[in-house]
Amino acid sequence: MRPMTSRPQPDPSRGIFETMLTVRGEPVARDAHLSRLEASLEAVYGVGLPARTRQLVTEHAEGLELGRVRLTFVPGGGVEVERGEIERALHFPEGPISLCVHRVAGGLGCHKWADRSALPASPPSEAALLVDGDDALEADRANVFAVRKGALFTPPLDGRILPGVTRAAVLELAGAEGIEASERTLTLAELRESEEVFLTNSIRGIESVGSIDGAPLPAEKPLTHTLAGALRGQWGLAKREPAPAS
Repeated sequence: MRPMTSRPQPDPSRGIFETMLTVRGEPVARDAHLSRLEASLEAVYGVGLPARTRQLVTEHAEGLELGRVRLTFVPGGGVEVERGEIERALHFPEGPISLCVHRVAGGLGCHKWADRSALPASPPSEAALLVDGDDALEADRANVFAVRKGALFTPPLDGRILPGVTRAAVLELAGAEGIEASERTLTLAELRESEEVFLTNSIRGIESVGSIDGAPLPAEKPLTHTLAGALRGQWGLAKREPAPAS
């Protein structure tokens, strides 16, 4: 039996949020994002999705060639909507990022809290890897995947991590690509010994991980590249052209 842990308690009065990518004015995976938001609102506040939320997403996505729409539900205040273009350098970033271990007893749970005070501030080239005991859970802004002996693994939805929309999409794409994929507990030691590690995020797409706490991972990442290409295709994005030779 897993020992009891004390999870950091966010301030629920600051709300729950959801952010989705928009491509050529169309929100990506809108229904999946709204379903997750609605499930959280019912579980935390006992309310349903406010009326016109779907319409608000559609209206705010209009005119965004490559952007994001963020919904924040604040108790007593309804849904606040923000929109904006995103930096292309942060979207399917070409260079690998670094993970830095950050221990969070019990993880952050399955809701996307607006209160992020339990997390460290990270520059775009880094992310915090949340670890509970020996278990690697997720990053501060994304779900985590590992490739070991040619197979794909990601931590299970056991209440300690966010049920990522892009996480689910990548598991489906792996099956379509003939890649063996499963959900199981990954220890920090296993993650450090993996052939490939990458993150999935609804705005950034797939981010390759180059190191964990300064220890480098293998440079070759064939499955990461395969799945990134498949996800870009699913999202209706053109394949990125190779960088010109210097």
